Amino acid sequence: MEDIYRRNLNEQLRHMREHAHDSFENPNDPRARAIFNELHKAEELNQEGRGLRDVHNSLEAAQRLMRETHNLPQNQWVMNPAHLNDFDHRIEHLRVDIRSQDHYQ
Repeated sequence: MEDIYRRNLNEQLRHMREHAHDSFENPNDPRARAIFNELHKAEELNQEGRGLRDVHNSLEAAQRLMRETHNLPQNQWVMNPAHLNDFDHRIEHLRVDIRSQDHYQ
């Protein structure tokens, strides 16, 4: 059962990372790179079979970075508010799902 969950989670993480990259106003912005790197790290941790807590923590870091960028002046946002809101909800939903797993450790 865990392998099926991990494969599904990996697909979700990959899609989220790719979609985030496409949603950044400037993918080379240091803040955008930091968010992308945390999403990529979450994906790699999952692929390596690391604990779900590690995956969760990387998603939490990406979410925190996204939220911090929204507090900047509008000309410094890494993505538009609609995309940011969508990612915030998707990451939060994924974090809740990860924490609910029996093998969350």
